[in-house]
Amino acid sequence: LGVTGGNDGFLRVWKVKTGSGRSERGIDPIGKIPIHGYINSVAIGPKGRFCVAAVGQEHRLGRWDRVSCAQNRFAIIPLRHKEDEEENENSSSSKSDSNSESDSD
Repeated sequence: LGVTGGNDGFLRVWKVKTGSGRSERGIDPIGKIPIHGYINSVAIGPKGRFCVAAVGQEHRLGRWDRVSCAQNRFAIIPLRHKEDEEENENSSSSKSDSNSESDSD
């Protein structure tokens, strides 16, 4: 998983493939998240469950351009994770099983 950002209004999420052969390596776009301002830094949390982006009005290395309506802030973006999706599927199927058992009583 890779994440990039700039000042085009989007934080972009990428799938990074690291295979042994040249055809098995690459970067594929997964999605983009709208964020207003300069994305000056990004970090992915443990297990890839969230991303933190440092967003500002100005580029981190200079003051020659400014997005005046942006706020200097941190953005915390939850990311879907394969394990989370499996847990959600398991919990929803167990809920439907318990509902069907209570209906038969």
